[in-house]
Amino acid sequence: MRKVVRLGFLVLVIGVTICAGINVYGDDAKVRSDAEAVACPRGCTKATSVSYERSPVAETVTYMNPGGTIRVTCSRAAILIGPYSCVRE
Repeated sequence: MRKVVRLGFLVLVIGVTICAGINVYGDDAKVRSDAEAVACPRGCTKATSVSYERSPVAETVTYMNPGGTIRVTCSRAAILIGPYSCVRE
């Protein structure tokens, strides 16, 4: 029984590590386009992204436009898995 618990814990830790790695190092083009759509619903013709912060649980994009700075945070529905949702700060 003890071996089964240890093996289950090992599999869980490896799974969490893989999910965290994918969130940080995976392709985030879709997330960035969603963040831009939230930051500038009518299009960001003069806005430039000035910083990207990625972590295993969220991604924050900061845009600079003539009207000021806009920060958008995108996070997954279930911490490490699920679709991203973006909100303007």
